[in-house]
Amino acid sequence: MIEKLKLYEEQCRVYHEHSINGYYCFPFMISNNKRNIAYFVEFREMLELIERTSSLMAKLELDEQTQEAEKVLNGIEKQFNETLEKILNEANEEKSKNFDQLRPTLGHPTRKTELQEIDNREKSRQSNLLKVVTEFRSNTIEDIQTNGQATVGALATNAERLLILFDDILTADEITRTKIPPVKQPLEELVRRQQAGKPLEDVEPTPILERKQGHWA
Repeated sequence: MIEKLKLYEEQCRVYHEHSINGYYCFPFMISNNKRNIAYFVEFREMLELIERTSSLMAKLELDEQTQEAEKVLNGIEKQFNETLEKILNEANEEKSKNFDQLRPTLGHPTRKTELQEIDNREKSRQSNLLKVVTEFRSNTIEDIQTNGQATVGALATNAERLLILFDDILTADEITRTKIPPVKQPLEELVRRQQAGKPLEDVEPTPILERKQGHWA
């Protein structure tokens, strides 16, 4: 599309020069003005199309960046679930071993020491499990916060970069149209315009809002 715009710009310049030269040197070449105006209008329409589609490009890029951030968070969540499941399985296996060692005979006073050892191992298991889970949870939250801050910073930087790029885009209202002699329309065209309630002379497009570099409406 950029190459096509450059081609339109060059064609507009060439036809404009030809039309001006033709107007002053050969009156019958004034018809070139119509072609010049047609290229100008088409060039302007192409710029307006770029203005409309460029906003979609920004959304696509920001959406892609957001999706990448979501993939990272989903990866952290998956790793959290897998690691936590492994920790709980190991803790439950140790719990089952302690439970299997319990016997009614351990209630005898002479076996009090054995029962106390099993009780100590179970209490140690519970304490270690709580410590590991708490530490693992804190590390995961820290990772999420770090990635979240990095994502927000990257989005802000990218948004600033896009605004700078958009600020340099040539808009349709920045085109300076060279003064050329007005095109004389045939009588049939004038009658048709009058019947349709349209202006008899060609009306140049005027900007609804001021659009220029560094100005955001």
